[in-house]
Amino acid sequence: MSAIGSRETSISITDQLSNQYNISSKALLYRDKHTTPTSYIIHSHVSDSRTIISDNNMKDIAFDEFVDMYNCVYKENHPEWIHFEGRNISETVLQIKWLHKKAVEEGWRDALTISVEVEKPNRDHIEDLIPMGDVIFFSKLFAQKYGYDSASSFLSNKFHTIIKPKAIMFCTWGSKEAAVYDNHTQDIYSLCPPRVDQVVDSVGAGDTFIAGIIRALSCLSDLRQALAYGCRLASAKVTQHGFDIVSNDPLLSSINAD
Repeated sequence: MSAIGSRETSISITDQLSNQYNISSKALLYRDKHTTPTSYIIHSHVSDSRTIISDNNMKDIAFDEFVDMYNCVYKENHPEWIHFEGRNISETVLQIKWLHKKAVEEGWRDALTISVEVEKPNRDHIEDLIPMGDVIFFSKLFAQKYGYDSASSFLSNKFHTIIKPKAIMFCTWGSKEAAVYDNHTQDIYSLCPPRVDQVVDSVGAGDTFIAGIIRALSCLSDLRQALAYGCRLASAKVTQHGFDIVSNDPLLSSINAD
């Protein structure tokens, strides 16, 4: 679910989602008086630096819009997993509270996973999302804000008392480490992502990792296998431009490789 610009300025994106990845656009909210946000990425082959220039004056989805869109999309069934990015925090908190209450009242909360991404530490009140997730994804940048120098040390020490009793936390540390913590068992697992000979394009690697974890945990209950899958998918992504690797889902082969 996302707010985008007018249909005219968004058609290349929606066509690609539909034709190339078979992703429905029925959960997109078109803002007819706006242009779809655009980012330009300048990559220096000399210094390997990236400069990102973004043009985005798009208003994020408000609470009332979320409820209307949800009721439109889920008329006859209910979702199994909904993921929230750590932005527009005050509205996102309201959206999660509404979704949680609805699922509890209708008796399908145990069949729903709510995940949240806690990435940018400079966003006001982003910590408010942490107790609300069944699954929480932390960034290296966020962990460094608290003085930690590894994913496993961060997950071993932070937020255990404020997250849900059965919550699961993930944290990534680039090519060095990825870790997962299970608050129910208090187990923590970590691994080094697969080695990549040449990084071609790392834009979106974090989102790819999250997508991989959601995909894996929708099929599996083993956190170590899910962690390995997310890492493998993200590592495969950085070896190419774009996200075509995601359309060739290597879930079974990656797990069998264990």
